[in-house]
Amino acid sequence: MLAAVIAAAVVPAAICWKPVAGSTAALSVDDAAADDSRPWLGAAARALSVDERVELLAATMTQPEKVAQLLSAHVDEDTAEIVASYSQLGFGVACLPARHSPNNATHQLNWRNELQQSIMGSSRLGIPVSFRGELLHSGAVAGTTVFPMPCLLGAAWNRSLARAVASAAAAEATAGGIDYGFGPVLQVATDARWGRVNEAYAEDPTLVTELGLAAVEGFQGAPGSTGEYIRDEAKLPMQAKHFAMYGQISHDTLPVDVSLTTLHDVYLRPFRAFVTRGGGRAVMASHPPIRYVPAVANRWLLTNLLRREWGPEGTNVTTASDCGDVGALCRRDGSDPAKPGSRDAPGANWGVAASKQAAAELALTAGLDQELDIGMSSFNFPLLSNATSADAVSSRFEPRFLNHFRIFLAESVKEKRGKLTEAGPGPQ
Repeated sequence: MLAAVIAAAVVPAAICWKPVAGSTAALSVDDAAADDSRPWLGAAARALSVDERVELLAATMTQPEKVAQLLSAHVDEDTAEIVASYSQLGFGVACLPARHSPNNATHQLNWRNELQQSIMGSSRLGIPVSFRGELLHSGAVAGTTVFPMPCLLGAAWNRSLARAVASAAAAEATAGGIDYGFGPVLQVATDARWGRVNEAYAEDPTLVTELGLAAVEGFQGAPGSTGEYIRDEAKLPMQAKHFAMYGQISHDTLPVDVSLTTLHDVYLRPFRAFVTRGGGRAVMASHPPIRYVPAVANRWLLTNLLRREWGPEGTNVTTASDCGDVGALCRRDGSDPAKPGSRDAPGANWGVAASKQAAAELALTAGLDQELDIGMSSFNFPLLSNATSADAVSSRFEPRFLNHFRIFLAESVKEKRGKLTEAGPGPQ
């Protein structure tokens, strides 16, 4: 009965608005003006493959410009002016928090395009920002369909349903200008005290794995060969979260300590399937330290396991922090409190780095590719540029940057994404 009721929510008639030809479109890479200083945007460059075009762009970028692509900002209409002030170098990710989104889909898309135009026009190389949104159970754009939470989808035990919900959410998100999605949530929720248990499919690793694979197929399309890019404009790359021990704790940031057998057989199983079977593109590191090593600075997790033990598929996966976690590596010694915006609770500041620069080096050498934070990224451009200038860091940073940026350009900023009209009964 529950499955039938939920299934009724994913028929096309229930979608509040839909993409149509000829309507407003999100700006794309090639909407930036090309000139001699931007060879990667010229007519000749557009005939190149994605990999060749990324190499051409990377060859013209300064170190600070590369670092800027690994930073992020949470943006809304109140912070757009602050974000624009950073756009001379460009920056990588603009997160669109639903709580601050404009009041209808067309308004949001127009505002998104204006911000993109500002960033692409003011940066030296015309590099666009990737707009990302939470796709937990909706399209992350005002007026999109709100589906049941993952815990309810888990109760239905229905792969087809999970796939259909994800597919509908992807179509609505891409139509509204979202380039990259956060999800699916692949936590195995084994501790009922965990405050986000509703975001998980279940407490059983097999069920979480199978529904997670179905969802990622709905979001991204059927997995292709390793390294193949997503071409369907109604699909988008996804960043599974939180890698990998979030559902075993009673508080966001408390450390977890389990046997390696339990870690692999229970908590890592859905993520391994996401990477090796589902064509997953990215993972977001978890808040809690794993065996007392913070996930964002855990080289075993982000490099040895993900990119070596899990084979060639893992090599193509990019990694990101969650809100404030890189700053939480710093000690609170009075001179540099490094207080993350929403991580004030005891246990949130791990004190493994003496400074923000040291924290940046720890995260980057561990294998972190993207810092996601509340507000502008906590390190800022000059500080990260200094941290990455050291030979020990740069040798790891350069290849990680190229892989991250290749996926970003190939999949996150497609031509003419976001055609939409408000056409249904949902909220406007």
